Amino acid sequence: MKNKITKLFLVLMLSGFTANAQTPEEREQIVKDYNHEWLENFEKTQREKWDKDYELAVSIAEKKGLPLSGTDEEGNYFELVGVIEGSDNLKYYKTNKIRTKDNVLFNNGSSKSSIQTARVQFLHDGSSTNNVIVDGQSMIVGEWDGGTVYAAHKSLGVNRVTMKDNSTGQVTSSGIDHATHVAGTMIANNNNPLIKGMAPAASLWANNWVQDTAEMTAQSNQGLLVSNHSYGIGYFQAGFHNNPSELGRYNTSSRVLDQLLYNVEYYLPVYAAGNDRNGEWTGSQTVYFNASKNGDDLLHGEGTSKNNVVVAAIDGITNYQQPSDVIMSSFSNWGPTDDFRIKPDISAKGVAVNSVGTASDTATKLENGTSMAAPSVAGVFVLWQQYFKELYPTKGKMRAATVKALMAISADEAGTADGPDHRFGWGVINAKKGAEILRDSKPGVDRSQVLEQQLSNGANFEIEVETAGNEPLKAAIAWTDPAGNVSGGNDDATSVLVNDLDLRVVRVSNGDVALPWAINKVPNNMFVAKRDNDRDPLEVVEFKGAVSGVAAAGKYKIIVTHKGTLTSGSQKFSLIVSGLKGEPVSVKEQQFDNLVVYPNPVNDIVTLKADLASIAGANTQIFDMSGKQVYENKDLFYNTNEASVNISFLNSGVYLLKLTNGETNQTIKIVKK
Repeated sequence: MKNKITKLFLVLMLSGFTANAQTPEEREQIVKDYNHEWLENFEKTQREKWDKDYELAVSIAEKKGLPLSGTDEEGNYFELVGVIEGSDNLKYYKTNKIRTKDNVLFNNGSSKSSIQTARVQFLHDGSSTNNVIVDGQSMIVGEWDGGTVYAAHKSLGVNRVTMKDNSTGQVTSSGIDHATHVAGTMIANNNNPLIKGMAPAASLWANNWVQDTAEMTAQSNQGLLVSNHSYGIGYFQAGFHNNPSELGRYNTSSRVLDQLLYNVEYYLPVYAAGNDRNGEWTGSQTVYFNASKNGDDLLHGEGTSKNNVVVAAIDGITNYQQPSDVIMSSFSNWGPTDDFRIKPDISAKGVAVNSVGTASDTATKLENGTSMAAPSVAGVFVLWQQYFKELYPTKGKMRAATVKALMAISADEAGTADGPDHRFGWGVINAKKGAEILRDSKPGVDRSQVLEQQLSNGANFEIEVETAGNEPLKAAIAWTDPAGNVSGGNDDATSVLVNDLDLRVVRVSNGDVALPWAINKVPNNMFVAKRDNDRDPLEVVEFKGAVSGVAAAGKYKIIVTHKGTLTSGSQKFSLIVSGLKGEPVSVKEQQFDNLVVYPNPVNDIVTLKADLASIAGANTQIFDMSGKQVYENKDLFYNTNEASVNISFLNSGVYLLKLTNGETNQTIKIVKK
């Protein structure tokens, strides 16, 4: 017991007792700049459309003798939700798990957990976050699924699951079973370590999938940051709907989701890619879809949106070392979209995932599917948002675009060639690397940069950085793009990108330019190469030698521009840069003239003094050794060259005192007795 109490005290001390990362006040801060009137009208419109479409769908189903809901041969729950736009084809939602035809999948690496595959353990124990325990404390994650969540399960704890839409259902139904399994992957506590979730201290806002878009609108307008959607449109269910022209198409569902996300810049929903690549098992034979495309072009509905994240399923990995360690599942849907965007976006374990079952309040269950992969990614996003808040308590939360850029730049390489592809996306989600990039962006470390900017029509954004010559230089930009126009017919390759931003990295010494990754826009020959990307609202540039694998030591320019005219006259974007030497060249490390800091070590009052000409107007900050800011005063040196700071509120330990004035930036280590 003593060890547990000591560890709890350490967690609270290191987090500065500020772990309430999503209090009502902070959620209000997230949404303060949202257009609430637009969101309320959008929610109302989506509710009315759902009701109208559902009424029409029921009448068509009755005429055709088709069910309103049920369970298919793979064990997936499906439910009628409307009609396919512009047709009388019925629209069913179904869960995205897959029942194995034999025990092969269950026997492949079942000990390689979702946590190990995503490297989440390094956040749970604080080893990659300067001893700050990142486990979802006081964070909220949303879930829309085929039923209610079995909240009484001991691994889901007490009062951690809120059914936001007041939906009810039987625990034994396949929809409830699926929703509960997904919830466990995200938030299961340590009651049973074998099924511990990605964010074991987080809470859940759970919903069934009826009126999902309207409810997502309402809850994102309440400050929800991340949600999981392990379901999709059941195009391939025999007797319901099988229209290959919809595959890869940017359709009405894709556009509506992008409309919402453009208006709620902090909200990021995560979707399962689907499990149709190994066909439909009828019990006697397997029927394959889009067979001529060899598994490509199987995404549909929200799986082809621009601003969400779509997740592919892979086998578990104990300790990633190289791309060949990543094994694609037999079922995960591949992209790309018809306009050759990189989709799916990312990969996570979806084979033999052990999570919460519903047979009892301690039950566990193994499942396979992209349904099981998506909640791993949603959980990682929640952890990153929590850690960002710990590092930058005055900044609030990261934009959704920032999270996407972090996802791409930190992913473990997968596939047979460098760069992303239309099967694994940007690679395997790597919670550890993402957290380290955030950690290293802190003042005094400066081995990475995490910036949120806005580009105006005709403008460029440029920073200069420096590398040490011992690792690749990587830069990523992402932006939440306005909704595009619905695509035309089958395999319409017209780009649906609205604002086309461009990222380049230039070596200052010789002018060499590195280009972003992009898919070759030729069906059946979709290799990825470094070229201009005019399709994706996410670009990553790597500057490294072909032989050395690192960027030569020296200065580089990171440049963001745009093509054409930006809708609304500007576009917000996020930029992340990793592999830096330290302090960016654009912020020079200089000494303040005759600066003295005393006493040091200090009990309660530390005094700072320097020549007035150099220190007047300087900003004073203090950071703990986790990189978290614990003090700031921009007016301490207002017209004076000497000032004192009372640090009696700080615990004993080592801190970094940072003074910044224009291009002068100096950090001094102080010891609090």
